[in-house]
Amino acid sequence: MNRHHLAALLLVSLSACGPEKEWVPPPVGVIPIAPGPADTPHPALPPAPPAPPSTVAAAASSGKTAPAGTPMSGEIPGDIDARLSAAAACKDKECTVAGMVPPGAATEAKAPVAVWSHEITTSGGTLRFPKQAEIDLYGVVVKGAVGVQGAEGGAEVAVKRWAAFHAPGGGVSVVAKEAPARVVLVAVASGGAPIASASAKLRDKDTSKIAWTARPGPIETVDLSASKDLAWAGGAMHARLGFEGDKQRASVGLLFASKDASVAQHQHDGSWEVLAVLRGGGTLRHAKAAGATDMSSLSVTDGTVALVPQGTQHAWQPGGAKPLVAVQIYAPPGPEQRFKTLAESK
Repeated sequence: MNRHHLAALLLVSLSACGPEKEWVPPPVGVIPIAPGPADTPHPALPPAPPAPPSTVAAAASSGKTAPAGTPMSGEIPGDIDARLSAAAACKDKECTVAGMVPPGAATEAKAPVAVWSHEITTSGGTLRFPKQAEIDLYGVVVKGAVGVQGAEGGAEVAVKRWAAFHAPGGGVSVVAKEAPARVVLVAVASGGAPIASASAKLRDKDTSKIAWTARPGPIETVDLSASKDLAWAGGAMHARLGFEGDKQRASVGLLFASKDASVAQHQHDGSWEVLAVLRGGGTLRHAKAAGATDMSSLSVTDGTVALVPQGTQHAWQPGGAKPLVAVQIYAPPGPEQRFKTLAESK
């Protein structure tokens, strides 16, 4: 069977910089569906009514959403001990991710983004990333606290729990200040290029063309716990945007959905979506192929990482047992802006 015609479930476990002996990760769900052209019509999936490719934009402009669920708080739960299925650990004093993306990170052949969680187990432990002008590195601290310092020197930037950082071109050291520290890391290639190809360039003998001498942009941080709570669907849906807008290679934020709140079928014509589920249970329904009317289902639980290619119809069906809390990424940015419109029209 051609993977470009049928959805598949990749079972990925990741161990780098030392094995995770005390914890066996559950499967990570990846939907490797070949994206179609942005202008290709995508029929709706049953049982939802037919919808054109502009479903999301139309919903945002009209204020319509899927049937509302139970209202929930937009505060970040304090008891989340998040570890993704695509997970790595640094148990040594220093660890290096030589290719910027560890083997086995949640990604797909054509995806411009890779996602995984990385734990630094000891205080002062350092995780180093190389310089690669074609890759930006994002991180969300979900446990402990870290310091981020550029390879070019300068002051170390403090990043507490539920804060995020952006390092254009990579080239940083991430140091555990409160251990164990756990960070959800996101590597994004420029121009929508496959992240695997951009990472592979770091294995070349001559990396002078990609190893910048002047950082492409400053290291940035944002406190997601202080970001505006965007709420809609009667308070059943919430989002906190961190990095966003056309100056970024990806948007990175938090998405919350109550235990019985669904998300109607839609698609993002020009962006990949990634959900790194910190807590939650339900089903991600998705088209099996670009332009297909048949569908498949991905069971989602704590730690699942789901990648949805651009132009692919998908919808969220809650399991009813617990709310969804996830790091949400769009590469490139854009679709996250609808949350502002939905919150304004709630």
